Amino acid sequence: MTKGGARLMIGFEGADFRDEIVDLLQETGASGLILFARNIRGSDQVASLVAEIRAALSRPLVVAIDQEEGQVVRLAQGLAVLPGNLCLGRAGDEELARRAGRLSAARMAALGIDLLLAPVVDLRGRPGNPITGLRSFGREAAEVTRLARAYVAGIEEGGCAACLKHFPGLGPARVDPHFELPVVGPEIDPREDLAPFRALAAGAASVMTTHLLHAALDPDAPATFSARVVRGLLRDELGFEGAVIADDLVMGGAVHPAGPAGAAVAAAAAGHDFLPVCRGADRAREAARALDEALAGGLLESGEHEMAIGRILGLARRRPGEKLGAVEDARALALEIAAAGLVIGGDRRRLPLAATDRVRVLDLVDAPVDPAEEGCADPVRALVAGLAERGLRDVRRVESEAALESSGFDRLVVVVRGLDARPDGAERLRALQTDHPDRTVVVLAGPPGDAELLLRPALSLDLGGCRRAQLDRAADALVFGPLPALGTEHPDDDGIDLS
Repeated sequence: MTKGGARLMIGFEGADFRDEIVDLLQETGASGLILFARNIRGSDQVASLVAEIRAALSRPLVVAIDQEEGQVVRLAQGLAVLPGNLCLGRAGDEELARRAGRLSAARMAALGIDLLLAPVVDLRGRPGNPITGLRSFGREAAEVTRLARAYVAGIEEGGCAACLKHFPGLGPARVDPHFELPVVGPEIDPREDLAPFRALAAGAASVMTTHLLHAALDPDAPATFSARVVRGLLRDELGFEGAVIADDLVMGGAVHPAGPAGAAVAAAAAGHDFLPVCRGADRAREAARALDEALAGGLLESGEHEMAIGRILGLARRRPGEKLGAVEDARALALEIAAAGLVIGGDRRRLPLAATDRVRVLDLVDAPVDPAEEGCADPVRALVAGLAERGLRDVRRVESEAALESSGFDRLVVVVRGLDARPDGAERLRALQTDHPDRTVVVLAGPPGDAELLLRPALSLDLGGCRRAQLDRAADALVFGPLPALGTEHPDDDGIDLS
């Protein structure tokens, strides 16, 4: 076991308990373990896996998960996934945000998870931003702060530690740090993006930085490797005293000349406590050795290292003293958030669809949702089934415009999810709107930038995401019309039983 490796958070392969997982934790000394979809088959399996690892390790371990709800979740099987921050931002309701955070955390805490890597407090960037579209509460710092504060309070009530991310703010980013380093020029004023962190940092359990070079903050280094950003800004100026977590050090935006091991040392030297190396056992071992050498050589100060370990272990001690029981019906809450986040544009008089209409549904971006709730990996299939369940007599999926013309139809439902994934997507959408202007309904189930590609006026349902509750609310609106109380609820999917 290495002393320096205690600051590592590591990932692993597979969903079954293996001695190799514990051996890696012991060899590196890592204090953290992070779960991804590759480690998950269902809630019971996760609970057993975490319990077995803890029992075999017999020392404190922080178990973390990226379970933001909405677009970014690791566990979807058997759950009613809640619509994400975009819908909560549209609702603007602090109590709804608190309830969402509490339910999300309670479900994870019941599985033995300590740290919920949420909420995102980045401001929503312009439509081309590849990160913040569905994951942000909004464009205005005051609104993001207000809702994030409520969400964090809910997470704490639910039994997990919360994590504000992605410091110093990904709103201005134009590329995805998973793949390359975003660079923001000195002409971009960072104050608005920093405002939620400034308001919330003092009481936060943890903050995650991002791989972003913001020249107005440090022209020479990305936040991951910048003492000016981490120690000077986050610690000294904003007064943050909790655990500082780097984003995954094997991401494309974290490239370091010495590889992930060098990135871990540089991030630690900049002031990070927790250093995630989320993939690759050999990378984790190399990082642990490099951190040990940095401590022995004085590059990392031993007193600061011990303080970092203390802040990390403080997250492990946040386990709830007693089970919360069933917080509330997850399915009902998901539907409530989905209804609050649904925006209907265009001529509402063209809704509802008639039971006798020949309705055809076309997906312009044919890609699965992953990880998906049961029965919802293919959102168009789920929507077609929902429309039929609600009384439409002739509703069918069509695979192409040619198939549409040959099938005969009265109304066309076009499902859109990230048109940038299809080079011809915007052109095809506009052609359909032009050819069938009075018969077309556009269901926007992806990032908000898709709405910019509609021909106006257009009858559209903007769902703010593509989870089951949102597809059900879309079916309600299409069949029952834009009523204050949309359709009926389906209490058959109650999420995890926490009682």
